[in-house]
Amino acid sequence: MAPAQPETVPAVILRTRPLGDADLVVVLMTPTHGKVEAAARNARKSRKRFAGGLSPGMRGNASIARSARSTSALLRLGGFEPTALHADVGRDLTRFAFVAYVCELTDELVLGQQPDPKLFSELCAVLEIILPGTLDARAPGPAVLRRYELVLLRELGLLPALRQCAVCGRTARAPVDTRVAFEARHGGVLCAEHGSRATRLDATVVAVAAALSGEHTDAAGLAEIDQRPPGFRRGLRDVTYGVLRQHLRRPLRSLALFRQLAIGGPRGSED
Repeated sequence: MAPAQPETVPAVILRTRPLGDADLVVVLMTPTHGKVEAAARNARKSRKRFAGGLSPGMRGNASIARSARSTSALLRLGGFEPTALHADVGRDLTRFAFVAYVCELTDELVLGQQPDPKLFSELCAVLEIILPGTLDARAPGPAVLRRYELVLLRELGLLPALRQCAVCGRTARAPVDTRVAFEARHGGVLCAEHGSRATRLDATVVAVAAALSGEHTDAAGLAEIDQRPPGFRRGLRDVTYGVLRQHLRRPLRSLALFRQLAIGGPRGSED
């Protein structure tokens, strides 16, 4: 970016934090600059430039610039114009919890200002499913979170082996097997030789995780997963979050919402 020249970019707000008495630091995910932090002056006192607010999960166009006199990585946020529904998210606690989790997970795993238009597109897509043009429809089930977790891992190069042995690359199970060896800390699924002491998981759960990590999963496919028995959904949740735990620097605060609401987050009691 040229010094002091404002640039308008598509962005998703991941997090905010206070800066002094009146300002906010806004953490944004963008397609062209990756994850950036920008100071929104007087955002806590004046809503003239930020009439729609600055809440995690908001999608819009951000006006950002680098100060000509500063060597800091902190940008200036001159304005943020929302382009998608967000104001009513607080009326639906399930959607609120899903948005909080998606934003916090993205913020924790994405590091640095690296352009990643594909990841940005996936983030916008999951938020569109959670927060469509109207909230009259039923909130999505937790399969949408499982899909995003796996896609996020894939785009960051952290996806575990889900089809072949993580050690030798051989087929991880015989066709007649119903369970497969899986250890997140060892890279994913393991063959009989390398996984003799590993935890055994339902092979169908692992196969569904592999399918979800691919390029395309439609709404019907997600709905079918949400209709599966609770034990299956818990198994899928445990696979994805078991991998995520290997890469998280701290527990996610948003998980408390799932415990309170008993919905299908990584620590939800239903799924």
